[in-house]
Amino acid sequence: MDRRQRKTRELIFKAFIELLSKKDFNQITVGEIIERADVGRATFYAHFETKDFLLKALCEELFCHIFDAENNNQSEHRHIFDCDAPNSVFLHLFQHLHKNDNNILELLSCQNNELFLRYFKVNLQRLIASQL
Repeated sequence: MDRRQRKTRELIFKAFIELLSKKDFNQITVGEIIERADVGRATFYAHFETKDFLLKALCEELFCHIFDAENNNQSEHRHIFDCDAPNSVFLHLFQHLHKNDNNILELLSCQNNELFLRYFKVNLQRLIASQL
């Protein structure tokens, strides 16, 4: 993903998270997301098919940041949410959760939090299994 695409995704994610803090997931429209992110409708749909895919992508982005680095044994990795990767994958997870605590709190409080919790649980189980 190039810098321009990454910046657009960041704007959409940020707008979506802000809306989740104010409204239930089912009440948020794509129109509100693109207005807040200041992107065009075609741009939104070039990145995400629906707002459900946006929620899924946000959950995946939060977790792939850690799991991609662990699976590829990379000390430096680039996703939407950056952090310095320490030697311990669990320390990395905790630092990542702490740094992105507002995003996670918004996801936990949204009406569709079961999607977030399912991704977290599956990825945490994989991480623990890989470390045993």
